[in-house]
Amino acid sequence: MTAGPPPPDRPTHPRSISLLTDRELAQRLNRGGPADTAVTDEYYRRVIPLFRATLGVHWHTGFHLPGHAAVGPDDQIRMIEVVTDSIGVQAGSRVLDVGCGIGGTLVWLARSRGIEAIGLTPVEEQRLIGQQLIAQHGAGDRAHIVLGHADRLPFPDESFDAVLFFESACHFPDRAAFFREAMRVLRRGGAIAGEDWTACEGLSLDQQHRLIQPIERTWSIPALGTARHYCGQMVAAGFDRVLSIDLKSESNLRRAFMADRSQQIELMNSINTCTAPLEQLVLEGFLRLGQALAEDAFTITRFSAHKPA
Repeated sequence: MTAGPPPPDRPTHPRSISLLTDRELAQRLNRGGPADTAVTDEYYRRVIPLFRATLGVHWHTGFHLPGHAAVGPDDQIRMIEVVTDSIGVQAGSRVLDVGCGIGGTLVWLARSRGIEAIGLTPVEEQRLIGQQLIAQHGAGDRAHIVLGHADRLPFPDESFDAVLFFESACHFPDRAAFFREAMRVLRRGGAIAGEDWTACEGLSLDQQHRLIQPIERTWSIPALGTARHYCGQMVAAGFDRVLSIDLKSESNLRRAFMADRSQQIELMNSINTCTAPLEQLVLEGFLRLGQALAEDAFTITRFSAHKPA
């Protein structure tokens, strides 16, 4: 077994980024263009309180069953179940969650499924909060979080049974490198599974400019890929049995995003009265997602693929 790259030092942000005010950081993001990694990391460090207030400990969309009116943590847990069950993750497996946020998924995997769950984040504050969450739930013997970036996973070759991602890969500046790294750290016969924000196929230049680029700008996403892009990169990395499923066929995504015009008007009013720059940017981000979903330009796709045995 070949050793992987050594664990990186704590990721640092350029002084010019860390000293920006919230308003200056929001203005930097609003300029558009490809997202800068340091800016993205700083943004997702500063919005931790907002995300905890709106999303709880699971920083991803829920899997919403038809007819269920309530939206909450149970839907998010159902998404974890759907993704992990798609590749048959079993108790005792060693699993890597890339872009783990503050570790809510790790805690659930460790406590509910008996899985050894390792998380990866480039943001030190997320790691510290996540380690506290893990300790509070008595999962310290099965879960922990490591600092690093997805395109250079700080783990040895063939050290995991599964690699997971939950709405994190859209933020990776080099997703192709992430899939190659996932292939490297997976054991033979292991699998990758996840769900992510994707652009729909066949969009016009107008739709790209009007609906997709605002999502990229408000959420600091380098480039929103399509399901076909993801699958092609997985195949190129060496995966087989590559599968993608548009979650609109399985889950009520309109419940997860503000796709109705009345909801969007209410959200626009909140944006106009908000005085906190980053909170305003997050609210605009939710608005942009709802608008793109309503016009069939945006969706969530779940993926699975296997490393050949």
